[in-house]
Amino acid sequence: MVATKKRPVTARRQEQCRNNQRRYREQARSHKEQLEANVLELTRTTARLEGHVETYKQTLAWKARQGPMGRDLERCRYYWRVMASGYATHDPTVAAHQVATIRCLFAETVHVMGTTGVQRILDQSLQYAYAFATVQMELEALEVLELEDGHLVRSCGTLRVGVTAETLRMVCPHVLAQPRLRARLEGCVLVCPLQLTFVFGPRHAEGPSAETHVTRLESSLDFTRGLVELLCDLHDVVDVMHGALIAPSGEIASMPRTFHSMGCATPPSTGRAHVYSS
Repeated sequence: MVATKKRPVTARRQEQCRNNQRRYREQARSHKEQLEANVLELTRTTARLEGHVETYKQTLAWKARQGPMGRDLERCRYYWRVMASGYATHDPTVAAHQVATIRCLFAETVHVMGTTGVQRILDQSLQYAYAFATVQMELEALEVLELEDGHLVRSCGTLRVGVTAETLRMVCPHVLAQPRLRARLEGCVLVCPLQLTFVFGPRHAEGPSAETHVTRLESSLDFTRGLVELLCDLHDVVDVMHGALIAPSGEIASMPRTFHSMGCATPPSTGRAHVYSS
């Protein structure tokens, strides 16, 4: 077998190879510099656009606060303030003002908790009054958004409720038969995230100064979060929530008492009462 002779690498080929490598490195460096410049420009453009968006949002919010939507936002803020310490069943004057505020803000046919009527808001106020030892509503944020056929006010905050044996009877009756869980809950305060969205209907021929009413109230109460923060044990939280008579909207399902005159300032005097509505 005749061995094949290896062709020597010429100086020209070596120089060509070095030139190709140099050209490749220069192209790669140029491409990298161009990408870095593009990223820097995009970063600056993004920051500028975000600033424009923020300015636009603030301008819209300012304009909204100046007109009828701003008045409705303040009405919702006032609702939180009026109900901050719960329904005052032991103070007829305060209770009458609370009822008047609710009836002034909400339409008689307001959609709330899967049903229709301001009566549901009043009923749930009394449910909370008898279910919890204390109720404290604290507003954290409020904003108004315009819709095609009206506007809405979105609010969020916290609801603090004091737990008693009556609470367990009305909200978690199965816990009464579990002494360990009952001992962990009674006498404690649950701190639950709360969101309320007030949807206002369109304004009609009465003019821009005419008051509109809330035609739909959407509520969300994170009762589970309150239990997690208090118990710090997911198994206990699951045990409490399994069979609990409180919906994600905050509605207490049980109706242990019947109130015949919800238009009155106070219900029949049957016990302690503080309350949050819906």
